Amino acid sequence: MRIIESFELPPDSTGYEGVTAVYVTPGPENVLGGMGAVVKLAGRTSNVVVSDAAGMSASLGEVPKQSFGRPRRGPRMGEVALIRDALVRAQDYSRRMQAGGAAPRDLGLDESAAC
Repeated sequence: MRIIESFELPPDSTGYEGVTAVYVTPGPENVLGGMGAVVKLAGRTSNVVVSDAAGMSASLGEVPKQSFGRPRRGPRMGEVALIRDALVRAQDYSRRMQAGGAAPRDLGLDESAAC
């Protein structure tokens, strides 16, 4: 998920306390939440995006474990292993795609491969 897909600038925003741009990130509920974006705080929503893929959101600890109404078991090491596995799969996917698109498209890996 890209946060920019759900982002909308308030109509009266013109920068706050001298801040003209911010990094907007998905929430911490998932271990890998999605891609964050850098946006300007003034202008039309279609013209404020500085970077729509500025960084990957990752969360460790109690928030992702307690999300969605069912506690997940396992230590933080398990969460780190999940992130490592996802990034290695994304790296392999990216290499296959750059080598000529021999792999079928995987929407779940597209975002991670952008890192």
